[in-house]
Amino acid sequence: MRVVMIGASGATGDDLLKLLLDSAEISKVTCIGKRSLALVHPKLSSCVVSFDNLHAIKDEMDADIAFSCLGTTLKKAGSKSNQWKVDFEYQLDFAKICAEKGVKTFVLISSLGANANSAIFYSRMKGQLEEAIKALSFQTFIIFQPSLLIRTNSDRPGEGYMAAALRLLNKFGLFRKYQPIKTMQLAKAMINAAISGLNGTHTIAGNKIFI
Repeated sequence: MRVVMIGASGATGDDLLKLLLDSAEISKVTCIGKRSLALVHPKLSSCVVSFDNLHAIKDEMDADIAFSCLGTTLKKAGSKSNQWKVDFEYQLDFAKICAEKGVKTFVLISSLGANANSAIFYSRMKGQLEEAIKALSFQTFIIFQPSLLIRTNSDRPGEGYMAAALRLLNKFGLFRKYQPIKTMQLAKAMINAAISGLNGTHTIAGNKIFI
């Protein structure tokens, strides 16, 4: 199976890429990003492009499975409008081209609590993206809604404190839905779901990702 993906430079995307390249099920991985990847592998093809001009490389996007791992924080983006462009517009443009190219399976990293009608900007944005991609009618659309992601060597101290607090609460049977997940665990779950033969739209949220 051939894969096309965006967001390979992020924590989950990086783990996902390594697993895809090691998988006997995957014959080719095309990574699309603003910068070339340092990684070299016989299965890997890297396409460097501005996300404002994704259509320029649509001929490189023939695939069976697409993974969308793109995302940024409000702090890094600098404004809600910039975050919207990365987290909504770029990912939807990617999904639209994948649909045009006949990609059968689309896998999206969303967020726990995503809701198109939420009063919270981030949750509303993620929910609206989910709904927009559903309208593209992929044969298989798999949405992952993880809770707090545990990144290797994270530079965000708040994540460590929150993860520790949630783990403690989980031991007492509280907030199990919000169980933190390592990016490598999420990446494994994404691949397993993508190659499992699922059809239709499926949302896998919170601690259900571990099952």
